[in-house]
Order: sequence, then C-alpha cells, then structure tokens
Amino acid sequence: MANAGRAAPAAEPSAAASAPVPTATTTSTPQPTASDPGTPAPIATALVPAFGSLDDTRLALAAAGFVVGDITERDAPQSAGTVLSSDPAPGTAVARGSAVRLVVASGSNLVPNVVGMDAAAAASSMRAAGFVPAQTTVASDRPMGTVVGVEPAAGSAARLGSAVTILVAAARATPTPAPPSPSSTPTPVPTATPTGGPR
Repeated sequence: MANAGRAAPAAEPSAAASAPVPTATTTSTPQPTASDPGTPAPIATALVPAFGSLDDTRLALAAAGFVVGDITERDAPQSAGTVLSSDPAPGTAVARGSAVRLVVASGSNLVPNVVGMDAAAAASSMRAAGFVPAQTTVASDRPMGTVVGVEPAAGSAARLGSAVTILVAAARATPTPAPPSPSSTPTPVPTATPTGGPR
C-alpha cells in the first residue's frame, strides 16, 4: 500500500464559497412626526383700524378682531364722541383679541387766551376752538381795538357752540373841562357921609 501514511491533499475552496454574498440594504423613509405639543402656535395679528366716531370705531375694532379697552374723554374742538387717538395707534400690527384704548372728545373745550390780539384775530381763534364769538368794548388804557379779556376767562372749560365774549379796548372818555364861572366883582356899598349941622 504505497499511499499508506500520506496525508490527503486539502480540498481547494470552491468559488461559490469564497464569493461575498450581497446583503439587502434597507432604506428607511422618514415618516412625518406629530408637532411638539409644547410648541406654541403662531399668533394671529391684525392692523389696528383708523378711527372716526366712537360707534364706527367700535365696529371697526370688532371686525378686525380687537376689543375696546378703556375710554378716556378729553376737551377738544371736535364734537362729543369723536375718537381723537388710540393706543396702539392705527396701522400697528397687534395680536387679535388685544384691547385698544381710546381717547374721545368730551364736547367741551378750553377758552383760548386771546388777550393782546386784535378783535378780528381773536374772533377767528374762538371759532377755531368751537365757540361763537361775541364782542363788547370796555374803557381801557390799552391801544384801541386790542383785546383785554374774555368771558368766560381764558383756560376755563365751556361747551362747544357756546358764546364767548371778547372784551375790546376803547378809548377812555376825556372829561370836558367846565367853563370857568365868571368871578363876581363886589359892588361897593355907599357909605353915608356925615354932614355937619348948623352951629
């Protein structure tokens, strides 16, 4: 037995065993995730509308999604109830549901100070302030035609459309001197001349 005691040659690896086996690659498709409940939703905003009368402004604010806040009155030449200003101002972007504070005309105004003006300029200022000017003259040392005062007094509040009297300086009357009274000349009283009697 000639082959006895020899080791058998090792078997050569087959080509099928040495070739790498391809593996399937799994690609995960990103799935939409629910939003974080702790993230606040975007705040809806709107522009504060322009103002006019109080009723119109209330409607405009409600239509834009706002609520009317505090309402304050102020003396002004505009008619009562006219909205003079708002906070926030018109055109400002504000979150819907916010309160908008309003300032409205009270229906009264302060009497302007026109002392020192001429009568025509003073009357114009009174009309611009919402009053009806009246005029009267008073004796004064100021130049004739100059305003020396008003009634009611300047700075006091009066209802729109009420009369304000403008006091205009007039020249003081110069007293006419009385004609001198004729001086009386005393009439001499005749004195009795004593006559001598017969001796």
